[in-house]
Amino acid sequence: MWKIFDGKEVANGVVFIKSKKDFNTVIDITKRIGRECKKKYLNVNYWFLDASEETTIERDVMKQFLYEMEDKNIKLVVVRSLKEISNDYIEREAFLEVMVKCGVAVYLFDEGCFATVNCD
Repeated sequence: MWKIFDGKEVANGVVFIKSKKDFNTVIDITKRIGRECKKKYLNVNYWFLDASEETTIERDVMKQFLYEMEDKNIKLVVVRSLKEISNDYIEREAFLEVMVKCGVAVYLFDEGCFATVNCD
């Protein structure tokens, strides 16, 4: 769902954080990312924390994340790095391909750009 934000159309988005840090630190990180996204007209209404030890795309937390994305009609995912999605290059590419097919943009916060297929 597209919304109007400061005169611009932006997608309904989520910040995906993979972290084992304490909860208050994670909140601080997501608030900082949210403020920076707002400056770039990226509308993030949700945050999703993955505190699991697993790093594959098949982890239960990732399945829950994908379910919630569909349920909330998420069209933008903000990650600090694609390595938060998976440590495996092929799995990251597969994730990006699925996101592209579903019309979901993936913004790489640390790099300040949108991810594309065949992007590491």
